[in-house]
Amino acid sequence: GVSSLMNENFVLYPHSLSSEDLKTIFDKKPDWIVISVESSPTFLMPAADLARHLEELDVSESKAGVKKPSEEVTPPSQETLSEAQKCVVDLLSIPAKRLDLISISHQATLQEALETLHNSGFEALYVERRVTSTMKSIAGILTRKDIEHFYLHKQ
Repeated sequence: GVSSLMNENFVLYPHSLSSEDLKTIFDKKPDWIVISVESSPTFLMPAADLARHLEELDVSESKAGVKKPSEEVTPPSQETLSEAQKCVVDLLSIPAKRLDLISISHQATLQEALETLHNSGFEALYVERRVTSTMKSIAGILTRKDIEHFYLHKQ
């Protein structure tokens, strides 16, 4: 089923982030970022796209002559973080590949997952697992590409 193929290396964040949020995202080294809009998982973005965007921002700042004073006592990463804490990044406005997300039960088969994607026109699923009778959590991520790759290479 979907649980056997899902990617569990993801983080869930709202679309509007502080730089401190950004630091914690990369501490976990995720493959994917699940972006929630109004508390609902809505988009899936490769974490590499966010990293690339942040690198480009750093490069453009250094080319513009924006230099941070270096002090031996404070490591540069801490200094950068404290200066940039005011900064907010909107994950919906940066250049990145974003896939529309739809939910599926962790008990679903891969065929049901493909049908859900086909019927919705979406490219990715978040696999939900019931925690209590009223609460669910995201157990993993599954893309159309993952499922098709599985079927193509299944012997």
